[in-house]
Amino acid sequence: MKRKLFISLLLTIISVFTYSYGQEITIHGKVVDKIGVVSNVNILNRTSKKGTFSDDLGIFNIKVSLGTELEFTSIQHYKKVVVIDHNILTKKSLTIELYLKDNLLEEVNVSNKKMFGTFKRSLTQSTRDIAVVKSRSALDFSEIKIEENKNYHKATTLNRELNNITDPTQRFEGVSLRGAFIPFGSILKRRKQKKKFEFKRNFPSLILKELGERFFFKELKIPENKFYHFLEYCNPLGIEKLYQEGNILEVIEILTKESKEYLINDMHK
Repeated sequence: MKRKLFISLLLTIISVFTYSYGQEITIHGKVVDKIGVVSNVNILNRTSKKGTFSDDLGIFNIKVSLGTELEFTSIQHYKKVVVIDHNILTKKSLTIELYLKDNLLEEVNVSNKKMFGTFKRSLTQSTRDIAVVKSRSALDFSEIKIEENKNYHKATTLNRELNNITDPTQRFEGVSLRGAFIPFGSILKRRKQKKKFEFKRNFPSLILKELGERFFFKELKIPENKFYHFLEYCNPLGIEKLYQEGNILEVIEILTKESKEYLINDMHK
């Protein structure tokens, strides 16, 4: 029991010294809201005054140190500030949830005696509120003059002439179109297989561009000549499918975890 307590205390001390104040490391994060991922969020490191933006998948990378304050701002969301602690530094990843604003409008008066009357919208109402239209004349058609449609007889004559035209589809009567659609299933299947093959071929360059050379070759310490082999090593854990589904943080966690075992096995070869 004492030994476990000593080891736990030792690891805590090592963690404190490892991630001391002022020592910067790169962390990976994802910004979401109740609808899904959020792109183009401004992320500012208040300490270093350096910032970045979340990409189309809500992913961002930024350098931080212990105690750093990260500020997240977006036009459609409330501002959020997160303080970097030991837990975030250890995981090197975090997920940030932003809350959508109620789009508040100033009071608006729209007036038209014949059509709309007057409706008001106050500052306490959100975009989901429905304006009440107070006007009896909105559906008043008493002042509308109805004239005879002079083209009525012309349209009737034209319809009669069109009805006398022979149906152009009669020449295909009795012909089955079932056979005409059979090749399309095969074409769609081949296209799907081709798309899948192209993604598999491009996956290494996509993931390298997404996470950066620093992540693989500096942080994970994967040799450059072993990069493709390392991806194949991790592929049985479903990293390609997770990447396609936009679960980048899960991919990062798998790569980080597996890199340690991969390097140990590579050293013993």
